[in-house]
Amino acid sequence: MAGRHVGKIASLRKRFGFLNTDDSNVRLYFLRTEQDEAFDYQVGDKVSYVLGENDIGPCALDIKPDVVSPELDASIELDKDTGQDYMAQAVIARDNRRFDHAETLFRKAFEVSPSLQVVLSFAAMEKSRGRKKEAMEVYREGLKKFPARKIYEDAATLAISLALFSEARSLLTKALEYAKPGTLGGIYLLLGRNAFKEDTAASLKESVIHYERAIQTLSPASFPGSDLRSLNIARLRGQHHRGNLAFSFFSGEGFKIIDVEPLDAVTQGADIVVGIVDKELIESFGVETTILVRVYFKAQVSLADIDELTEKIAVSAAARGTDEQLSLIVTASVSEDLKKVLFSRIENKNKLYPAVIPLSQEEIETGATHATLNELFGQWLYRRDLFNVNFPVVGRKFFGRNRDLDELKHSITDSIPVGLFGLRKVGKTSLLKELSRRARDNGDIYVYVDLLRVPGDVKNFSWIYWRLSLELHRLVSSSETLKVQSWRLGGRFESVLDIPDDFPVATAFDADLTSILRSIDSSPADSRPKLVLLLDEIERLLPNSQGKEGLSGYFDFFSYLRGVSQESSSFSLVVTGANAAISETAQFEGRDNPAFNFFKEIYLRLLPSPECNAMLSALGRGMGIKFEKGAIPAIVKLTGGHPFFSRQFCSFLAEKYIERPLLVTDTMVDESVDQYILFCDKDMREIFERLSRDYPDEKEFCLALALNGNKGHISSELVKSGSSGIALRHLLGYQLIELEGGRAKFTMLLLDLWLKRKIGEFH
Repeated sequence: MAGRHVGKIASLRKRFGFLNTDDSNVRLYFLRTEQDEAFDYQVGDKVSYVLGENDIGPCALDIKPDVVSPELDASIELDKDTGQDYMAQAVIARDNRRFDHAETLFRKAFEVSPSLQVVLSFAAMEKSRGRKKEAMEVYREGLKKFPARKIYEDAATLAISLALFSEARSLLTKALEYAKPGTLGGIYLLLGRNAFKEDTAASLKESVIHYERAIQTLSPASFPGSDLRSLNIARLRGQHHRGNLAFSFFSGEGFKIIDVEPLDAVTQGADIVVGIVDKELIESFGVETTILVRVYFKAQVSLADIDELTEKIAVSAAARGTDEQLSLIVTASVSEDLKKVLFSRIENKNKLYPAVIPLSQEEIETGATHATLNELFGQWLYRRDLFNVNFPVVGRKFFGRNRDLDELKHSITDSIPVGLFGLRKVGKTSLLKELSRRARDNGDIYVYVDLLRVPGDVKNFSWIYWRLSLELHRLVSSSETLKVQSWRLGGRFESVLDIPDDFPVATAFDADLTSILRSIDSSPADSRPKLVLLLDEIERLLPNSQGKEGLSGYFDFFSYLRGVSQESSSFSLVVTGANAAISETAQFEGRDNPAFNFFKEIYLRLLPSPECNAMLSALGRGMGIKFEKGAIPAIVKLTGGHPFFSRQFCSFLAEKYIERPLLVTDTMVDESVDQYILFCDKDMREIFERLSRDYPDEKEFCLALALNGNKGHISSELVKSGSSGIALRHLLGYQLIELEGGRAKFTMLLLDLWLKRKIGEFH
C-alpha cells in the first residue's frame, strides 16, 4: 500500500510504544490506539505503518502487522476467479466506515480464504458496531475452523457481557486446554469474572476458587482492583449467610457498596464501605456520604471488638474518607448489654467516641434500608452531644481558621518564630494539630510536643531534649528524602530514665538536629522541606509572678533555639501560650530573657460569625438540631464567637430541650441566658483568675468596664495613660473587648453579664 513503511516493535507500554524503522533504524513513538485492535502485538513483531508527526516530532500511525505469528495466520488467499483480496478490501471498507460493505467482504473472505485474522477482525468490527450477538456468531463459526486460545478467550469475554455464563464457562474451559503452563492466570481471571456475574450461591463460591487461582498465577500488579473487589464481595456473600444479607441490605435504593475488605480472620467477618446516595439521610443526620459497616459472622461481639473497630474507623476515615464519627455493625442479635456499652460511649462527655450503631440480623432481613436506618440513626445519633467537645479537633471536625492558618504558614515559610497566644479553649492546640496534619502533604517535618505532658517531677530540660529527639527520629526515619547516618540521642533511649547521668543530652540533641538540617539543605531546592518545632502550653516551662519555678536550663534552651533559628532558614519555631510573657518579659529571675521580643506575636481570633455559624450548623445537624435564622447571631453576640463557649451554650440548649428533631430559636437563646450564666461559672471564673494572675491591670480594666453602667461602655480615653495602654492591647488581642466609636465594650456579652453578677467577689 502506497505510503506505508516497515519496522519492528521495540518496546510496549500501557498507552504507547516505540518501533525501530527498517530503512533508517530510527526509533518512532506511537500511541497504542494506532494499532489494529484485532491483533495481540508483542515486542519484536514486524509491522507496517504510515509516517506521521506530532508536537514532538515524527511518529508512527495506522500500525498493522507485516508478518504475523503462526497462530495468527494472516496469509492472504485470493479468489481464483476474481483475484480480489477480500480481507484487505474489508479492512479498507471498515476504516472508511462502510460497515455493511465490510461485512459482505468479511463473509466472502471467510468463505474463500478463512484465517484467524479474518475471524478476529470481523468479530471486532461487529462488537464496535454494538452488534454483540452477531459478533458471537462470528466467534462460534470461527472456532469450528480455528480452535485457538485467542478466539476462545475473546468469545468468552463477549459471552460474559451477554450473560451467556454457561457458554462462557465452556469456552474458557476449552481455552485452558490450549494454554501453555504458566500462562493460565488470565483465563482463571475470566472464569472468576464469569462466575461472579452469574451471581448464584454456587457460582459465587466458584468465583472465589478461580480468582484465588488467578492471584497465585498473576503478579499483584496484574490483578485488577475491580476483580479484587469482586473477590472480596464473593467471599463476604459466600462465607456466611449474614454477609449475603448485609450485602443485599446495603445494596438497596439510595445506597451502594463501594468496597469490601475481609477481616484478618476471614471467618470472623468483613468491613463494607457503603456509599449513601440518600440525600435525606445525609441532611437529616449530618453523616458523611460514605460510612464503614462491620459485619460480624460470629455470634457474640465483645468490648475488645468495639475497641478494635474504633481504631479501624479512624484508619478508614483517613484512608478512604469514610465518616469518622459513625459506623454500623451487623450482628446476630443486639443484646441489652451491648446496647448499654454503645449508648454509654455515645453519651460520654469526656471523650468523643464515634457512634457505633448495631443492626441485628432480623432487622436487615425484614426491614427496608432507608426506613430502618432512618429510625436507627434517630434513635442513636440524637443521643450524641457533638457540641460538648473538650479536646483538640482536627480534620473534618476543625472549622474555619483559614486566615489564622495562612498567617502561620506564611511566617513558617519566612522562618519567622511565632508566638500564638489566646484565651484557654479558644483553639490554639487544635490550630497547631491541624497545621501539622496539613503539612504532611508537603513533606515538611512538624514536631508537636504538648508541654502539659511534661512529668511533674521533671526539673530540667533533659526530658524536653529527649522528647524532641524521639519525635524527630520517628518522623525523619519515615521520610523518603531525609537521611541521618548516625543518631546521637533520637531513638537511642526508650525512656528518659535510660539516659546516663553524665550523658551530654543537649550536645547530642544538637548533633541530631544539625544532621537533619544538613540533610534538608542538601535536598533539591524546589522540594526542600521545613523543620518546625511546635511547643504547646509554653507557660509550663517558665517561672511566673506567683513564685512558680521554671525548668532549669530555660535560658540555655531558648538561647540555643534562637541561634539555630537565626542560622538556618530551614528551621522554624512556634510556641503557644495563654499569655505572651515569653516574648514580653525582659528578664526572668534577674536574668535577661533570650526569647524577649523574639517571637512574632499572633493572638488567636475568636470565630467570625460565618465560621461560627458553619461550625454550629454542622455539629447540630448530626444531633437532629437546626437553628432558626436569628438563633446563631444571638449565640455569637452572647459568646463573641468563642468556639468553646459557643459549643457549650449549644450543649446546654441540647440538654434543656430534649425533643428531636429540634429547631433552636432566638427566643430559646434569650430565655436560656440567665440559667447558662450559672452553668458556665467555672469556665468564666478560670478566665478571670488567669487575668488576675498574669494581667492584673487587664483585670481591673474589665471590672471598671463592667461597672460603667448598663450600657457596658467606657471611654477609651481612660485607658491611654500609664500601663492601661498595654492592658488595652492585650484585651484587644484576646478579643475580650473591642473598640466601637471611640469606646470600649466587651466582645462577649456573656462575660459582661457574668462580671456584673460576680463583681462583688473581686473587690
